[in-house]
Amino acid sequence: MNDTVVIVGAGFSNEAKVPTTSELGKFFPNLRPTDVTPDPVQSLISLHLRKFWEDVFHWQEGLTEPTFEDHFTTLDLAANSGHNLGPNYPPNKLRAIRRLSIHRVFDILNRFIPNEKLGGFLDLLARGRNNALISMNWDIVVENHLIRNHQNYNYGISMQSIDHEYISRNQELPLLKLQGSSNWLYCDSCRKLYCGPPGGGKTALRSWTFLEEKDFKLLDPNVTHHIIQAIINKKESSQFSKCIFCNNPLTARVATFSYSKAYNYFQFQGVWARALEYLLNSRNWIFIGYSLPDADYEVRHLLKTAQMANPNKRKLRITVVSRCSEDALDRYARFFGISKNKMHNHGFSAWFQQEHNRLLN
Repeated sequence: MNDTVVIVGAGFSNEAKVPTTSELGKFFPNLRPTDVTPDPVQSLISLHLRKFWEDVFHWQEGLTEPTFEDHFTTLDLAANSGHNLGPNYPPNKLRAIRRLSIHRVFDILNRFIPNEKLGGFLDLLARGRNNALISMNWDIVVENHLIRNHQNYNYGISMQSIDHEYISRNQELPLLKLQGSSNWLYCDSCRKLYCGPPGGGKTALRSWTFLEEKDFKLLDPNVTHHIIQAIINKKESSQFSKCIFCNNPLTARVATFSYSKAYNYFQFQGVWARALEYLLNSRNWIFIGYSLPDADYEVRHLLKTAQMANPNKRKLRITVVSRCSEDALDRYARFFGISKNKMHNHGFSAWFQQEHNRLLN
């Protein structure tokens, strides 16, 4: 498998038992304590998230949850413009809810069960020439499988780890995460980008990057001292709490499910430029578990730009692998002008088993 760009969405990671976007809602307001976020911090996060849904969306237990596009767009459009969302949610509270929301989603996605077919497919991709993988996901399913296969990867741009710097090398598979990652941290002062060591888990989640004691005080002035102290202790004990160059506290940047995504940061600009480069120079695009949603209009524009400027566009082979999603297939048919009859709608495992011999060539 050569000259190929694979574009993956939540359906790809679901093969490793990571919840899909449509499944997040049932865990979001009531997640049980985890090894990363124990009680009482977990319960307090749930309390604040439930209250926000009840106040803003009139949600109640047992009712259909609001979509995450509505959740994050409502937060972003008000907070980024400096406006309240009603009298009880000024911008600083909205930003606090946003940070708790991202931590909660990271926590929900913190699952991984190795999948033999995923591992086999990624091994073929990593062994080929001029290949790349573009991910829309925050999780580290791809990284975990590549590590298990003893395959190297890079994130397409220069990154710093506590122990060594990650740079692009020709023998590594470029893994380009357009929406950011639960494994990345960012310094707002010197603009250094960090990633956790291979196999070290989700760095932004495990270091509680999106949990700040000031947010808990703002949302509940009567919050108990031991919760605040637990957050402070966690920050102080984390090796990723401060930038090793300028000593500024590290944060993280991710593009949420919002219709108002913020891509105007160094990390996104570099990754998106590399993604365009690989898309332009490839002969095969394989979409796996990505529904091409309308909310990702920047991604759609990137893909259309690459398709129209690709010197091989008349011979460009576009493969779509979905699972029981006629709406997604309709979007691909309309956007790329390809026949639905040539798409695969029975999931990744069935497709890989069918195409395995061809992919070996």
